[in-house]
Amino acid sequence: QNACVRGMERPLSLSRTYPSKRHHYPRTPHEYEVEDCLPRREVGERPGGSRAHGEEVAAALCRLKASSPHMRNIDFRLAITEHALRSGTLQESLCRGPPLRICRALRPRGAACAAERLSTVQVDCSWSALDAALDLQDEAHLTKPGLIFAAHPTDGKATLCCHEEKELLVRTNWATGFLDPATCAALKGQVSAEVDVIEGEAAPCLEPGSPACLFAENLMVLRKEGQTQLDGDLVPVHKELPAALCILPRVLAGNYPVRADRLEYRRQVEAVLKVCCLLDLDGVCIGCSEGVAGSELFGHPLREAAEVWRDVLQDTELQPTPLAAHFKRVVFVSAKDNPQSAQQTTTVLREVLGDALLEQRRYVGPPVLRQH
Repeated sequence: QNACVRGMERPLSLSRTYPSKRHHYPRTPHEYEVEDCLPRREVGERPGGSRAHGEEVAAALCRLKASSPHMRNIDFRLAITEHALRSGTLQESLCRGPPLRICRALRPRGAACAAERLSTVQVDCSWSALDAALDLQDEAHLTKPGLIFAAHPTDGKATLCCHEEKELLVRTNWATGFLDPATCAALKGQVSAEVDVIEGEAAPCLEPGSPACLFAENLMVLRKEGQTQLDGDLVPVHKELPAALCILPRVLAGNYPVRADRLEYRRQVEAVLKVCCLLDLDGVCIGCSEGVAGSELFGHPLREAAEVWRDVLQDTELQPTPLAAHFKRVVFVSAKDNPQSAQQTTTVLREVLGDALLEQRRYVGPPVLRQH
């Protein structure tokens, strides 16, 4: 009289009319379904080969989730699956070049020359922060612009991923910087017993509020801009984004409760702009889809965060010319498809920055006295 369910070792209790769900749906060894590990154009094609490839990719992603702190962030992991893997951008990136190398800059030091530079600070409202950075090369005739945005947390406490990073995942090879060699080999269909044991150098992580940043150079832009983040077409000849940089603010409750929190955020802004100078970038584009560089996403007040960026760009305490003099163009881009949020962000930025920064200015360093 004992009723059993397949996959279950002990019998069901007859006193319960409806057994618990775990009796009907036992745990599976993999979190990822085969359909989630194949590009949308391959789903339904070549059932045998595609399914075997999908199972190999699913196993590699499951191992990567257990070993990589980045993949423990739910929003970031889902963004990689939906925006990079399912769209085919991840596979196309590995076909066109090696995985991206993401570095961490901690306490940046060095020498960068500002000289005399005509600097312009702009506030723009666009559909794409990535395209705004690329347009600086064509319209402003800059040689090396960069994009600054907020990084995703890896401590397991916050599951956040900003709009700009999702755009990089679907349109560039940014996602390849967070994969290990075994996962890259599985995506390229080269999985074997030897590849499974390969251990590569993991992508570095950031501590919340630390004066450090992650950066990568020469990102391949593989897709055009579409109406949404997922419908842009692949381009036969890709462009390159010279640099992408991100900082990880500390999660707050909408304000700076003590002065130390504001100073901590200021040190992060100073660090990422110093890295831009050391990379010899002549223009920067700051993504402002969720506040200034993701400030509202992490609970920082919008106006005070904008004031921090203004103070850092105008700072002349440790150098004769402001930090803005290192760049020909500084653009704050609100690039989210939310008109109300974009309008509020651009309005606050224009009020805080004011004419002192928004107008075109030529910064001239102090004269140098030479002895004959």
